[in-house]
Amino acid sequence: MTAAAAPLASAKLAAMSDCLMAVSDMTALSRRVFNRFLAEYPDESPRFINVDAAVLRMTDETFVLLYALASGETWAAGSAAHWVDLHRNYGPIASARYRAWTALCVAELEVASGSLWQAAAPGWHQAAAQLDALLVAENERPQGTSQPACQ
Repeated sequence: MTAAAAPLASAKLAAMSDCLMAVSDMTALSRRVFNRFLAEYPDESPRFINVDAAVLRMTDETFVLLYALASGETWAAGSAAHWVDLHRNYGPIASARYRAWTALCVAELEVASGSLWQAAAPGWHQAAAQLDALLVAENERPQGTSQPACQ
């Protein structure tokens, strides 16, 4: 497991937090992310037994992990690994799909946060790159090998 990166400067973390707080309707943002993802990858639709339950949970988990990575939280890397491991229950998922999901979450946050985005963009993009690296590394780890422990 990759060690936690150094946390971003407090001003960048504050800008990231401001973006999240500026979202007036997280449910609508979550639905836009989900709708865009399923439009781009319609073959993923059958994996979702209860779309309404998945919509908020998946976007919330993504934003929590992104912010935790930016904050240097040591538990975030292990949580990303567990996230991929749990998703294996739905069959193989291409690493590109994980990256696409993260990119859509960040893109919709950009739209929803308006003028606050400019100050926060570097932090969100850095965190997204970290999350993508963790998800891809875990996704490409051979099944049956030891999974990293949460710290």
